[in-house]
Amino acid sequence: MSGITDTTRWSGEQGLKTDRCEKRLAYHRVMATPQNEKILLGEAGEHLVISRLLRLGYVASQAPRKWRGDDVLIDQGPSFQVKTTDKGLNWMIGQIRPNYRQFYALVDFRQPLAPVVYVLSNKDIRKVIEAAYASFRAVHPDSKDVGMRNVLDPWRKGCAPQKYPDGWLEHFRERWDQLPAPVKSLSSDA
Repeated sequence: MSGITDTTRWSGEQGLKTDRCEKRLAYHRVMATPQNEKILLGEAGEHLVISRLLRLGYVASQAPRKWRGDDVLIDQGPSFQVKTTDKGLNWMIGQIRPNYRQFYALVDFRQPLAPVVYVLSNKDIRKVIEAAYASFRAVHPDSKDVGMRNVLDPWRKGCAPQKYPDGWLEHFRERWDQLPAPVKSLSSDA
């Protein structure tokens, strides 16, 4: 029985798992809550962005958990807020302060084996949100402002901003070329 570790013991010829293994499986079943699935989806998005950045030559890492700010940090470079979805091109974004060194990565996991990352600068995402919110307020003038904004493609019926018609997001698909060139690190074998 190759590939079986000492923590996974088998009993009988049918390969039935022992109580110890069953308890581990039960623990993982309990962990599969909608909230935990949402957390794992977000983590997958962050790791995907880090992976793409590393392949482009950036020294990138995940920010510490519960970090108030960006999700992905780049050594001597810009930072990223990562928003991830698997339910369509729809992301919720809170208030954005101007920051020329910040980018947004909108990750689409609808096709898990071929995820897409839309890369927008802080300036671009603010323009989109401002235009979308103005269009929304024109249709719903009495609605309460909760501070969160939807970034959609396509937009909800009647709420499409004029400057960003349906399909607008395609322009930002995998646009890693907007980032400044990676800083070359000093190597010890020089």
